[in-house]
Amino acid sequence: MNDRFKFRVWNIEQKKYEDLTRTDVLYLIDTNGQLNRVIVYGPSNDIPCDTHFFTKPLEKYFKVEFCTGLRDKNGKLIFEGDIVKLTNTKECETQIRVVIYKDCAFQFNLQNSMQIDKPLYCWAINYLNHYKHIELEIIGNIYENKELVEG
Repeated sequence: MNDRFKFRVWNIEQKKYEDLTRTDVLYLIDTNGQLNRVIVYGPSNDIPCDTHFFTKPLEKYFKVEFCTGLRDKNGKLIFEGDIVKLTNTKECETQIRVVIYKDCAFQFNLQNSMQIDKPLYCWAINYLNHYKHIELEIIGNIYENKELVEG
C-alpha cells in the first residue's frame, strides 16, 4: 500500500508531466498538502551544495495528482486524473470514467457530469474479492487525452 503515497506533477505551462526521478529538482508535499519545489545546486548532480525553495504559488504552474494505491489490469498505478475503461465482462458493458478525488475518496466520474459512483476504494475491495468480472484499464489522462472524455 506504499504506492498510495505516490504522486505525479503536471506542468501546466509546458503541458507535460515532470520527471520525478531527477536529482537536481525535488518535489515535496508539505504537511498542509502544498507542493514545494526544491532546486538543488552543485558542481554535479551527485554532490548538492545548496538548495533553493521555489517560492512562487505553485498552483498556477503545477497540478499534483495523487496515486489511488490501486493498479489496473495491466499492473499500472491508477492516479487522480487518469481516464479508465471500466469493463463488466459478465454483461459485456464498458464505460469510460475519470478518476477524481472528492469527499475524501477517489471516485469515478463521468466527465462534464455531476454523476459520481461509489468511492474507488469500495470498488477496489469488491473488485479484488467479489466482482472479478470488473476490469479497470487506464486508457489515458485528462491532460493528454481529452478527446476520450469530451462530449
